[in-house]
Amino acid sequence: MMKAQSSGKRYFWQRKVAPYVFISPFYLLFAIFGVFPILFSLYLSFHRWDIVSPMQWVGWENYQFLIEDEWFWQSIGNTIKLGLMGAVPQHIIALVLAFMLNSGVLHYPNFFRTAYFMPYITSTVAVTLIFGVIFGTRYGALNYALSPLRNLEWFKWLLSFLKLDFPIE
Repeated sequence: MMKAQSSGKRYFWQRKVAPYVFISPFYLLFAIFGVFPILFSLYLSFHRWDIVSPMQWVGWENYQFLIEDEWFWQSIGNTIKLGLMGAVPQHIIALVLAFMLNSGVLHYPNFFRTAYFMPYITSTVAVTLIFGVIFGTRYGALNYALSPLRNLEWFKWLLSFLKLDFPIE
């Protein structure tokens, strides 16, 4: 009888509670870095504050200023225009390219897929190679440039202060 109750509690914790425990760090971080800044910004929008002096409650005065400000409405219009001019053609071109690559219209789709994604791949590889050349432990440009300094006392002190050995890894 006792084992049946124990396995029931275990089932409850494993199936019902554990998923929420495992996902709780996401919700905690989302609340700290997502929800809190939004709510605090909303709170600040009803105040006048220059960070140095104390906050002063102004109510809807900031929003009334926005509604009456012509630059605000011009910026809203510019944002909408830029969004439409950027997003609409981009999505149309992306849909046409995706259709062409996946429909069999092209004779060598793998070649075109490779050509399309090559800039994304090569930029990552190029950055990796450049950092490898600069920060390489045996033949890196940084260690080569710092090698004349390794016998100077202040450089030895700096390396010991930073808890580094030469060559810098």
